[in-house]
Amino acid sequence: MTNEEFQKLVLEQLGSINKRLNSIDEGQERLESKVGSLEEGQIRLESKVGSLEEGQIRLESKVGSLEEGQIRLESKVDKLEIRIENEVIEKIRGLYDYREVTNDKFDQVIDKLSDIDDSINYALAKIARHEIKLLSKKKLP
Repeated sequence: MTNEEFQKLVLEQLGSINKRLNSIDEGQERLESKVGSLEEGQIRLESKVGSLEEGQIRLESKVGSLEEGQIRLESKVDKLEIRIENEVIEKIRGLYDYREVTNDKFDQVIDKLSDIDDSINYALAKIARHEIKLLSKKKLP
């Protein structure tokens, strides 16, 4: 191989290496661009995750408030149940007492009616005896 051929071969090889380097540079630039896009996407994702975490915290706070409200409501319902039960029991006792008083009054009325009935029967018997005496006196002469 002559010197000129050698130089030509070296120049061809250098050209080929230069093309490969240019291709590698272009690939590296594309990679850097894609990495930059990935980093921007990651920043956007981190921002969205932060927003989601804030939303979750707000939801947890609202759920906590709802649970507290439910506890207060259950307490009020329990108090109301007790109050209603006490009032119903008092009213039932009142009705029972009223029934007893009414039954006693009915018994008194029945006793009085029985006394009146006895008095009427006595009076009728007496009237009947007087009528018999009167009739017997009228028949005698």
